[in-house]
Amino acid sequence: MIETVKYTLKIWLTAVVISSLVVSIVFNSSSFSNLIELFFLITVCALIFSFATWIIFCLGVYLILKQNTTAKGQKVAILLLSIILALATTGFVLTGFESSAFKDGSFLVFAAPYIVCLAAGIHFYNLPNLYIDHQENSTTC
Repeated sequence: MIETVKYTLKIWLTAVVISSLVVSIVFNSSSFSNLIELFFLITVCALIFSFATWIIFCLGVYLILKQNTTAKGQKVAILLLSIILALATTGFVLTGFESSAFKDGSFLVFAAPYIVCLAAGIHFYNLPNLYIDHQENSTTC
C-alpha cells in the first residue's frame, strides 16, 4: 500500500502544482508578483479541496493494481478513475453542481489543465509493482 500512496501522491502533487500554474498564467493579466500570489492561492486551494479526492484516488488505484491485468489496462483504468474524480471535484468545488457554470460546462476551464496533468503523470510515473502482494496472497490461501 505504501508504494501506491507514493505513486498517487506524485501524480496528485504534480497535477496540482502544474495545473495551478497553468490556470494562474491564463487568468493573470497583471504583473509577475500578482502571478506568484495567484499561483500560491490557487495551489493552496487545490491542495485543500482535492485532498479527499486524493484519498479516494489512492484507494481506487490500490484496488486497480491488485487486479491481475496488464500494466496498460491498469493505466487506462487509473486514467478513467482520475478523470471522473477530477470532474466531480472541480464541478462540486466550483459550482456546487447547481449553478449555470456546471450546466454550461464553463468549469471545464479549471478541470481541463488538471485532467491533462493527471493523464501526463499517470503516463510518466511507473506503476508500483504489486506482483509480490499477488504472490503472497496466492501462497497463503
